[in-house]
Amino acid sequence: IELDLKGRWKGIEGKFGYNFQKSEDRDTDKELINSPKNLGNLGISIPLLQEKICLTTEVQYIGERLTVREEEEWLDPYLRTNLILFGSNIVPNMEITAKINNLFNESYADPCSTEHRQTKIPQDRRNFLLKIGRKF
Repeated sequence: IELDLKGRWKGIEGKFGYNFQKSEDRDTDKELINSPKNLGNLGISIPLLQEKICLTTEVQYIGERLTVREEEEWLDPYLRTNLILFGSNIVPNMEITAKINNLFNESYADPCSTEHRQTKIPQDRRNFLLKIGRKF
């Protein structure tokens, strides 16, 4: 089951998505590895400074997931928030993006495949991106 909603009101854009799934192996009737039952996302973009700058918040939810371990190991669900400030044509033909990934420094991991010794790989905590581009 999937639901996607998008809207715009007075220049503010928003989106919401939710997905529910139950994935099973047909032969064993066991749940598939790295296949969360629940996924969700929420995003809001607010234009600033005569629409030359945009502030965006993205929130992503990943439900619990099964790892490759024989005795069923489940990874905890997590909620990750990103904050993005994007500017276009503040200086002619220039774009700048400042982004904070994992704003609240959430600790989470993703399941591994059988090629790895471990069953999960910790993911990046809070990190930053600054990107400057020029249009030609």
